Amino acid sequence: MKNIHKYNFFKKKYGEHLLADVVTIADFKKYIQKNPVHRLTYFDITFITKGSESLMINQTKLPVGPGDVICSIPRDVWIWEKQTGLEGYALVFEEEFFLSFFNNKLFLYDLTFLQGERASAFVKPDEALFSQILEYLKKIKIEIQKGENSHVGLNFDYPVLIIRF
Repeated sequence: MKNIHKYNFFKKKYGEHLLADVVTIADFKKYIQKNPVHRLTYFDITFITKGSESLMINQTKLPVGPGDVICSIPRDVWIWEKQTGLEGYALVFEEEFFLSFFNNKLFLYDLTFLQGERASAFVKPDEALFSQILEYLKKIKIEIQKGENSHVGLNFDYPVLIIRF
């Protein structure tokens, strides 16, 4: 595992400087097929909506399925099934995203599921919370795409989700 491929956050994806994005697993399947073993340089919270298989994060095997959430921090090493059948959404962001609107510069490090010393990268919220989060992710994705198409910038009219698993 000497030469692990590294994926960086693409800030100019929509032409504007972006610190967070919502992508579907389908959006990045081609990258998984090319490099099923990779490292991310940004935070990633992946929400599984369909499919069941195992992922590995930092050499820890995680059997995942619908309703599961995988929380990844920069430098974590992911190993996906090359032909993954999983579906879902990923909320991806850089630390700068949180620092841009929270007064507490250590807020991100108060979230235990995003700490380097966390017991597991895997969390299982209850079904109602998972459904609510998915609805917000879909709305945020639409809002980001509106900003891309209209070039008027982003207007997040949704409450900030403070997720405590």
